[in-house]
Amino acid sequence: MSPAATILLLAVCACVAIYGIVKMRRERILDGMVPRERADFVPAPPPLPIRTVASDPPPLPQPPPVLPPASCGEIPDDLPSATELSERDGIRYVLPLRWSLSYALTAAQWRGVNGIRERHKKLFPDWDKCSCPMRCKAKDLDEQWNYDHARHTKIFIGATFICGGCHWLKSPGFRIATWRKPMPALHKPPHIISCLGWTQERVDKLRQRDLRESRENQTAISHIQQQIQQGKAIALASPIERIPPTDLKELVRPGQIMVVPWRVDLTRLDAYGYSPEEIRRFEKRMYDFAAKRMRTLD
Repeated sequence: MSPAATILLLAVCACVAIYGIVKMRRERILDGMVPRERADFVPAPPPLPIRTVASDPPPLPQPPPVLPPASCGEIPDDLPSATELSERDGIRYVLPLRWSLSYALTAAQWRGVNGIRERHKKLFPDWDKCSCPMRCKAKDLDEQWNYDHARHTKIFIGATFICGGCHWLKSPGFRIATWRKPMPALHKPPHIISCLGWTQERVDKLRQRDLRESRENQTAISHIQQQIQQGKAIALASPIERIPPTDLKELVRPGQIMVVPWRVDLTRLDAYGYSPEEIRRFEKRMYDFAAKRMRTLD
């Protein structure tokens, strides 16, 4: 090989070597800037969401509902008449007039600092507004009941504060007492019309129905009173299952009709914080009050 060819070959080899060194150095520099993927590489978890001021706060625990407020201005379909009478298997069941907790309990149990009214206010802080259209001032605690006609049981399901006008509409005893009095001249429409939106025609129909049912009840009660006086029936102070069998046998003669009050169920008072023992005492007071009503049949 001539000296010129040798020099050319050495120059080419030198260029290839320099190119390889430069390429390797470049890759090492890039290696330091961008890490290669490794088998043990775990991506960082995404950042946790940050709660902003506009985010909804977590819901606060709410007290257990006692009863959804009933709509004012409507009378439940199953609302019994003032004094309901029914008969089954030789037993007549009487649902006494004005037989409720407000009548049966003591003033302390009803209005006291630890009574039902105050307990209800703590459960429902916005208690002082009636649910009627004009949101009138609520002052009367209206008891709400279900009536199990098959078992002749009056079941407490809750209460709600309502205004005096709505309380009058929901209380058969109050309505009948009003209907029996001479209607005074009114300077303004009554609550049932001005707030609840009833027409005078609808009010008149309610008045006629209440008075008709009251007359029918009075006739039935008079018939029962006559049967009791004749010895054909006997009025008992409480449902028969609450009377010891030995006492029941002494009280009732064969063939006599037993006239008993409805049963009462106050279990739902546990929502107001009452213990089972306290509820039993309240039920006893209800039955004691029913016994007073039953004595008027004798």
